[in-house]
Amino acid sequence: MEIAKTSTKSLVHLKASMPIRGVSFGTNQPPDAIRQLIRRWLTDQEADNILSRFQKASVPNRQMLWSGMLREQAQQWADAHGFQTLTTALGPLLYPGGLECPNGQNPPRYIHGASIIFAWFISLGDIVTVLAHPPPIPFHPSGQTFYQLYEEPIIMGRMGNRPVGRIDTAHPAIKAATDFIY
Repeated sequence: MEIAKTSTKSLVHLKASMPIRGVSFGTNQPPDAIRQLIRRWLTDQEADNILSRFQKASVPNRQMLWSGMLREQAQQWADAHGFQTLTTALGPLLYPGGLECPNGQNPPRYIHGASIIFAWFISLGDIVTVLAHPPPIPFHPSGQTFYQLYEEPIIMGRMGNRPVGRIDTAHPAIKAATDFIY
């Protein structure tokens, strides 16, 4: 009698497809494609802590994503207009040395995973604001920014999830339009 061999690849896919463990997720699980992205960068415990933080600190429909500018510029605009960026929403989870910060550091993998959860969390709401360059080329022509590859498909509902109700846009690089959101 021959025993069936299970490949390592199929075991990894099986784990990535399983529900994320933790109180914050409970029965409100992201679709399989989004869970796989989350697990590319985060443990279940990290993901649960991040979602818990978003649930506690979220101001409904005041989240903002950005592309094509420095994080500091996007954060300054968000602060001036009452929006939450990923940095704002993560709060104490980002401050090295803080009790809530994982491993006392701020590695890129943590930010990438948190960004996936943030985009999915936003997609559960009604409105998101995106900061971008003005037309004709609002986003990078390569299409390879984190926003273009991951965040935009999630907020638009292209990964098996619900799309956000409305995507507003702002162009802070244009002085005369810095306060205009459409």
